Amino acid sequence: VTYSPDGSTLASASEDNTVRVWQKDGTPIATLEGHSGTVNAVTYSPDGRTLASASHDDTVRLWQKDGTPIATLEGHSGTVWAVTYSPDGSTLASASYDGTVRLWQADGTPLAILEGHSERVYSVTYSPDGSTLASASEDNTVRLWQADGTPIATLEGHSARVFEVSYSPDGSTLASAGWDGTVRLWQADGTPLATQGHSDVATAVSYSPDGSTLASASYDRTVRLWQADGTPIAILEGHSEAVIAVSYSPDGSTLASASEDNTVRLWQADGTPIATLDGHFGTVTAVTYGPDGSTLASASKDNTVRLWEWDLNKLVAHGCDWLGDYFRTNQTLDESDRTLCEDLPE
Repeated sequence: VTYSPDGSTLASASEDNTVRVWQKDGTPIATLEGHSGTVNAVTYSPDGRTLASASHDDTVRLWQKDGTPIATLEGHSGTVWAVTYSPDGSTLASASYDGTVRLWQADGTPLAILEGHSERVYSVTYSPDGSTLASASEDNTVRLWQADGTPIATLEGHSARVFEVSYSPDGSTLASAGWDGTVRLWQADGTPLATQGHSDVATAVSYSPDGSTLASASYDRTVRLWQADGTPIAILEGHSEAVIAVSYSPDGSTLASASEDNTVRLWQADGTPIATLDGHFGTVTAVTYGPDGSTLASASKDNTVRLWEWDLNKLVAHGCDWLGDYFRTNQTLDESDRTLCEDLPE
């Protein structure tokens, strides 16, 4: 599930072979039909005028924002797992189980085939300035490419498939999440920087908007926070099953995690728990903030997208109401801790 750049609409991809577009209040706008297999990913162009969807039917499809079909991008010989636009919207890249990344012009004209991976490619992303791309693969590597598809480097170190790769906001580093349970940090040229670990598969990695920290999600039921150099900050515990996705708010003050325990959890940037969002009846596979940070969208295997509107001060106040007696009566607390909730904004 993803919001349009201006936050006015959102789009969801489904196993029912469709993309659905919704107003930000949840009102349906359009159902985009055409794929003959599960739709694995959907993304808006940077200007919000078009959408691209990636499918098990081996194609990428382009759509106008109202759902009108534009083009079907054919060429892959296996499931297309991911698709992303370049920062300027002039090109897009698709990652496939056929072991390739393909580059396309914004109208769907083929540009290049990026060959080098020996197994499925799960993730592809452009650097913030659009000059390079990074791809993550089942062959245990990350590969770097110039924007025209020329190979730059192969990043080796993971001992199992790499499921996600992400650039830092300034493009100076990358982070990769692997099924070997590690998060690896690399310089933009592929030089290794640091390796940190979960106790099980690492499923996702996300940088904070200012690039000072990153968050990783894992089958070990935790989210872990790290400084940009890989120094551990905190372990976020609370989920009772694997954590599938993690996302920072646009201002970096909070983050949200999605789990197989059917919940979304909200955390302050330092890892302090804020709230548990209950409502889904199946694994929550994705979570994303709206551009203004006041809403969240979560997608689940229960066949729904849920929208949440929240206010941090209200959530903290609710928590303080719940903990009021504890603060007042627990004899083990320092006296200064008893006033933690007294200076909340009205």
